[in-house]
Amino acid sequence: GLEITSPGMISRASPSVGEGQSGRLVYAQIDAPRGFRPGDFVTVRITEPALPDVAMVPATAVDAAGIVLVLDTDDRLRAARVEVVRRQGDMVLIRVPPVLAGSEIVAARNPLLGEGIRVRPQREANAQIPEAPEMVTLDAETRASLIARVEGAVMMPEGVRTRILSQLEQEQVPARLIERLQQGPGGGRQGG
Repeated sequence: GLEITSPGMISRASPSVGEGQSGRLVYAQIDAPRGFRPGDFVTVRITEPALPDVAMVPATAVDAAGIVLVLDTDDRLRAARVEVVRRQGDMVLIRVPPVLAGSEIVAARNPLLGEGIRVRPQREANAQIPEAPEMVTLDAETRASLIARVEGAVMMPEGVRTRILSQLEQEQVPARLIERLQQGPGGGRQGG
């Protein structure tokens, strides 16, 4: 079939999956609707701006009121309110207030844990806080070249392809991803 591409914006989505359906119904405003007809099936790639000051934590770390237990310097727990941005499966994206940046929180709450209790943290051996990846802003030509390379990689699993294309559509892209794509599947640098 003919491939038609147009930018647009999601205007609304159904709140849940309907009976007998395998996905949600999404309504979008298409900037250049030429060639599209009502009821057409389409592939949608969604980009969203990077979310500043957020952390992804297990859903078990946040109670229904948006409270997490934070480990203080003297290994005592204190309650802190966070804003739940969204839930993603068993994880929750929370907005972290500046005062909590870099703090350790309890990953799984239970009735025995509460504010003021002294605990002995059980950390994974050699656990380290990951550094933020170096990000690069791509020019249009390089971005188009990398997207074409990913779309043309026949051996790449579809889930990996979708994830990489999503990253390439962001304003800034991890430098390591660009290096890996430019090196190609054999590890040697490809032309282009």
